[in-house]
Amino acid sequence: PAEQAPATAALIASLLPKYLDPSAFICILGAIPQSTALLKLRFDHIFYTGSGGVGRIVAKAAAEHLTPVTLELGGKSPAVVLDDADVEVVARRIVWAKFVNAGQVRVGPSFGTRLEDATRKPCPDLPVPALVATPRHDRSASRPTTS
Repeated sequence: PAEQAPATAALIASLLPKYLDPSAFICILGAIPQSTALLKLRFDHIFYTGSGGVGRIVAKAAAEHLTPVTLELGGKSPAVVLDDADVEVVARRIVWAKFVNAGQVRVGPSFGTRLEDATRKPCPDLPVPALVATPRHDRSASRPTTS
């Protein structure tokens, strides 16, 4: 777990051996020195969630042992707001999406953009999820939708 959230890291370290086989799963608390030492070891598979910069370090270290890697790297997630959206609904949904799970959501909105013409749609080939607000005439949806 991340050293920037020590209480969460301690909780994970205390719960992990209760629910997972300690001979197969261990939790190592630390920061860069501990991570660097771990990356020198051989693993069956490495899962990493975080920045692209550190992801490159993990991938390079894994390549030394031909270890398969799953990287879930951070990116930018825009909140797309249509011109005819209800501002109160939009604000509530964006704040909810940003702070759900204490902000520890990899697809929480990181910036906003407004489409002036409600008939325009976000570019379909964008590789990022978009939070889309419900138009004013339809208040039936109570949660944001992602696409």
